Amino acid sequence: MVLAWQVFLLWLALLPVPYGMFPVAWYFESRDIGSGVPIWRDQSKAFVPGDAGLVLATAIGILLARDQGLPEWASTWWWYTLSILAPLGALYVGRRLLYDKDSYTKRQWNSPSKWYHDVVMFGMFPAVAFVYIFPMYWPVWPEGGAPIRITGLLGIGLWISGLIWDAIVKQVPNPRQHPEYYERRRLFG
Repeated sequence: MVLAWQVFLLWLALLPVPYGMFPVAWYFESRDIGSGVPIWRDQSKAFVPGDAGLVLATAIGILLARDQGLPEWASTWWWYTLSILAPLGALYVGRRLLYDKDSYTKRQWNSPSKWYHDVVMFGMFPAVAFVYIFPMYWPVWPEGGAPIRITGLLGIGLWISGLIWDAIVKQVPNPRQHPEYYERRRLFG
């Protein structure tokens, strides 16, 4: 049985992964959080707060897999192969086919914070989704598993609502999110 405190602790432990873009921007781009790196205003709502919802769904999927085991079909070689190939394909599509030269310069597109975002969202997250989220949320729920899965689905809903909001208000692409000029922060001297 998955308990709320377990979900909360794993959610807290995993939360730094998507928001690791902030320290990457701080160190590799010499940007200050809040002024140089927008946290709420001018930031994608799919990122803040949406990614927290994805992390919640992931934490629940991982705990359910630990508690109940993965379905048989999700433990096959072809499923693991797909869980590697699909994220690599998503990363390729995200990096190559979605580039809009009218919205971002090549330097912005290749900034460390943009690369971090794309590797996490197009690479790592889809891999984890294939291994833990898809098998644990679809197609059959074991008896008594609905409330925890609905909570995870609400997390995914938070992220999707952020995507919809971003599309409606044209928040993405936003050149303020990734700088054209940046250099590594000097910590000493």
